[in-house]
Amino acid sequence: MKPLGWWLMLVGTLRLASVWFGFFDIWALRLAVFSKTQMTDIHGRTFGVWTLLTCTLCLLCALNLENKPLYLATFLSFVYALGHFLTEYWIYHTMALPNLTTVGIFAGTSIIWMLLQWNAHQQPQTSKRKLLFPVLFDNFPINCDDLMVSWSRRSIKTAFLPACRCLRKQSIYSNCRNFLALFSIL
Repeated sequence: MKPLGWWLMLVGTLRLASVWFGFFDIWALRLAVFSKTQMTDIHGRTFGVWTLLTCTLCLLCALNLENKPLYLATFLSFVYALGHFLTEYWIYHTMALPNLTTVGIFAGTSIIWMLLQWNAHQQPQTSKRKLLFPVLFDNFPINCDDLMVSWSRRSIKTAFLPACRCLRKQSIYSNCRNFLALFSIL
């Protein structure tokens, strides 16, 4: 696992403590986070559920750093959390500076690290055409992404006939013919 993955596992695990406080020990949550306001049990449970969601995002992202939508959702959860706590401190005055500092260290470090690693964990893109027609495209000796294909009968024939002609001696030729026959029926 990459260092960012380990960091996200650590942050996700530490967030579990806030989940526990939100559900079962509201006064510890009040002292640790919202020290300048009154909190009810419903506030604690709401905070616990929200934190459980962000904890889940952290743990899933740590195991799937190459998943761009999950990576973005996790990144945004840190941005939203930091934004929330900054407004609680500066606008509503419900947090003390030491509590904001602790949140800022974890959220700020995560935001910066995830920004710096934004495209570092991406795997090569697989062609959508390869995913749709694996039998046709797996054995192609040319890059299928280079073929310009629009989804009309004439342009598909125009794009694939040259490739099929050069492959007549290979077994893929019959797949090309079947593929073109399918679209000539449509």
